Amino acid sequence: MIPICQLNRDREEFERIKKRLDEFFQRGRFILGYYNGKFEKVFGNFIGKKYVVGTGNATDSLFLIFRILKSKRVGLCAS
Repeated sequence: MIPICQLNRDREEFERIKKRLDEFFQRGRFILGYYNGKFEKVFGNFIGKKYVVGTGNATDSLFLIFRILKSKRVGLCAS
């Protein structure tokens, strides 16, 4: 018989995620915290880059990109 649903496996995954979230909230540092640095390191290894900067949103990311490129002009699409 082919099992339709394995709830215990889903429950184990839920408990693993819940444990990590509890650790995250107990640390109380959401900006420049332990997990931000860990993510930047893992993501940098994944994409093969030495330096990675996490930002809070796309606007901050674009600001950094244009600042690094020393761009004076920005093109925007009309919506």
